[in-house]
Amino acid sequence: MATRSSLPGVKGRLTTREVAVLSGASVPTVKKALQQQKLKARKLKSGLVMEPRAVPTMAAFRGLDVRLSQVAQRRVRDGLFAKGGDLPAQVEISDTLVLRVTEEIRASYQRAIDYVDARDRFLEYRADILGGTPVITGTRLSVYVLAARVDGGDSFADIEADYPDVSSAAIRAAVDYARAHPPVGRPRKPWREASSAA
Repeated sequence: MATRSSLPGVKGRLTTREVAVLSGASVPTVKKALQQQKLKARKLKSGLVMEPRAVPTMAAFRGLDVRLSQVAQRRVRDGLFAKGGDLPAQVEISDTLVLRVTEEIRASYQRAIDYVDARDRFLEYRADILGGTPVITGTRLSVYVLAARVDGGDSFADIEADYPDVSSAAIRAAVDYARAHPPVGRPRKPWREASSAA
């Protein structure tokens, strides 16, 4: 019998793709922010990982209507990454420029915290379940099947009604995880599907 394995990565931390999905930014945008040191990350053998505060930081940069110098960008980063329980009400960028931390930025931080908690508690992969495909713990519900249902038009309420024993937090984490970690394998060939349907 295979033993339960938590998902690859570091407990409590986010990958580059997870930060992109949760903040609404593209993966190249998050990678560029890392190169420009707009985000703080730790380098591990498995790759770069970030704290949940990277998500509101990316959300803040997405919402800016002005171009900031690299020094000003790092002040935003340092202000949002400051230790403490909650995000600050505002970040002073210069004597004349202040970033107000909006409800949208706060919501992105809460989403990141909720995701990390649910991902670490409810998602797993085991070689003896669906060949090691990530699933919700204690089930055979593939994260990719759940994401496909949402992408196909089903609401979270529809899925929750179909699986009343599975928490809504687990379902939401599964969908976000699937979007951040697409399955490895051959890409789909839509031209073949179209020709076979004709």
